[in-house]
Amino acid sequence: MKITLSNFSYQLFGILKGMGFEVHGEKLINSVRIDLVIEMQKLTYIIEIKLDSDSNDALEQIESKKYHE
Repeated sequence: MKITLSNFSYQLFGILKGMGFEVHGEKLINSVRIDLVIEMQKLTYIIEIKLDSDSNDALEQIESKKYHE
């Protein structure tokens, strides 16, 4: 089975939800959709999933689109 971005996102979402995390998939923030957001009491984790490029591309996208603001 070929892994697609949506399949990977749904699987990761399910695992995190099953572990009890407050997870949002495809969350709309600042007019852009973020792949996954994990919200905790004092922290929020932004997850941008890249299957065919490295993590630096994901970090650059988070910063350039100002997901964190």
